[in-house]
Amino acid sequence: PVQQDQMLAALPTIKRGVTGEKARLLQQNLNSFGCGLKEDGKFGPASVAALKAWQTKYRLAADGSYGPKSYQKMKELIEG
Repeated sequence: PVQQDQMLAALPTIKRGVTGEKARLLQQNLNSFGCGLKEDGKFGPASVAALKAWQTKYRLAADGSYGPKSYQKMKELIEG
């Protein structure tokens, strides 16, 4: 069976304009770092700005897109 980590790492990049559960979960994760986003499942300008700030803080490319490198770093920080 495919492990959950492999499935999540294979998810499409979350970027501006994405809507739905993946966007809401990313907003929720960003809020765990104090971003104060509305968890509405709409990855719009506020979500992009929060992601860019988070990426900058953790020395990732601040492109506002949540891809494999951002996923790995967030997973590492959340899981400890």
